[in-house]
Amino acid sequence: QPGYGATDISAAIREGARWLRGRPGLHRELFVVSDFQAAGLDSAAARTLAEDTKGLEVYLVPVGSQGAQNAGWVSAEAARVGAGGQVTGVIRNTSDEARKGALIEAAQGDRLLGAARADLPPHSDTRVTVALQGLGASDLGTTLRFPHDALEEDDHISVAFPSSKPMRVSLVGPEDQRLYVEAALKAAPGAYEIQTSEDGSGLQSAEVWLLLDPEHVNAASLRAHLASGGGVLAVAGENAGRGLLEQALGDAAPGVLGNALAQGAVGGAAGAPGSAHAFGAAPDTSPTAFARLRVLEPGSPVFHGLAERRGGELSSARFLRHLRMRAAAGATTLAEFSPDEPAILEKGHVMELTSSLDGRWNDFPLSPTFVPWLYQTLDVLASRALPVPVEVGSRWVRPLPPEWKGLPLALLGPDGHTVPVDFVQGGSALRTDPLRAPGIYTLEVSGKPAEAVAATLPVSEADLRGAPNDEIRKLLPAAHFIQGSVREEVQRRRFGRELWREFLIAALMLLALETLVARLTVARSS
Repeated sequence: QPGYGATDISAAIREGARWLRGRPGLHRELFVVSDFQAAGLDSAAARTLAEDTKGLEVYLVPVGSQGAQNAGWVSAEAARVGAGGQVTGVIRNTSDEARKGALIEAAQGDRLLGAARADLPPHSDTRVTVALQGLGASDLGTTLRFPHDALEEDDHISVAFPSSKPMRVSLVGPEDQRLYVEAALKAAPGAYEIQTSEDGSGLQSAEVWLLLDPEHVNAASLRAHLASGGGVLAVAGENAGRGLLEQALGDAAPGVLGNALAQGAVGGAAGAPGSAHAFGAAPDTSPTAFARLRVLEPGSPVFHGLAERRGGELSSARFLRHLRMRAAAGATTLAEFSPDEPAILEKGHVMELTSSLDGRWNDFPLSPTFVPWLYQTLDVLASRALPVPVEVGSRWVRPLPPEWKGLPLALLGPDGHTVPVDFVQGGSALRTDPLRAPGIYTLEVSGKPAEAVAATLPVSEADLRGAPNDEIRKLLPAAHFIQGSVREEVQRRRFGRELWREFLIAALMLLALETLVARLTVARSS
């Protein structure tokens, strides 16, 4: 049946050959009518086709245009904050022509959520970002689309939003240290549940702790939080210079204070690595007395959409002070101020920023990249991975949260029909039937939408270019490649051939018989 799955010409030829071998008849002919899309003719899988079709007459009948101009979506991911957010996708233009100012829209059904324009160079991938507005509580995903071209089906792609459940965040530290961070979290209504504490005592369970240069830390509570799988963002300051965070985190600490800072000094200006400021001293505000935050791991999710290359500056923020630290064993330096002066360190579920977030040591909280960086960092530390789409024709398997066990579950497809769901792994995960069409599938728990999963088309299907004829002939050297009329080609090869073996055998037998009779006649005459 026609469907959204990827083309597999090799499998089709093998199935045709298998069926023909079981049929009676003097002649067995296999006609392959196809555009011979290169993406559907895997050379590795097609290596045995010549042997598989041995003894059959194979006719290759090309149809359609092998030079179709097409562009399609490769991937997409979305982030949601309150009633807004953004969705980012990659478009692959496989044609020889550029598309200027293509209109990219994000929609939910017939409702437009955002739009942008992008140029699509030929034979290249282009990343496009669309800001979203007007999202409702029931919106669990969105669809990106651009004007139709040769293949309409891949001109749109659906993407599900991450979990909409509010993230539980604990802010640990003095009130003046919490000011900017708390304001940034409250700017996303309904996205975060915030609780505060001076030292981490008396807190309910949370997904992430933010240690904002506390004067004291309840180490037992902190380590219990880490043992339960929680994440920690440790932010340096004057108290951190005494090794307080290092002591509280123990082996989980991603950074170690350098010798020069063990006595309570803070790194100075970029370009003057030997300088140091005493705690409490007024920072040097001269034009050369600040450092920039340079990214070392642009592929880290905390920098998604904020850094495109290694060594690039994360923002225009100026850092007047920072702790001089070195990476602990097993830690990764995600960003630095200068060589051997880490800015952001990561180890397991713990990250450390070696400068403060109270606006005194830097102006990072006032920069436009601060809020998205903070949100993405919290997502990483809370282990809230982006939803993974399912390729059309595959099943969706999802771990079953304990609170869902025993509750009625239903998965609704893009057309509103229910997709059957069963349970695997001893009831610890749910599994759906294969998702047959692209779009957003909504999982309802007790009749209420809980989350969504997106089904997408195979990426390879966007490239409609056909395989070169020479390549096809190498895979099927005995096949007849029909360039003109199918009728004429087949009749020319069939004419006089159906009984040629039988006629040849009969002629040889008659010749042998005639020879024998002649010899007997000559012998009798003699």
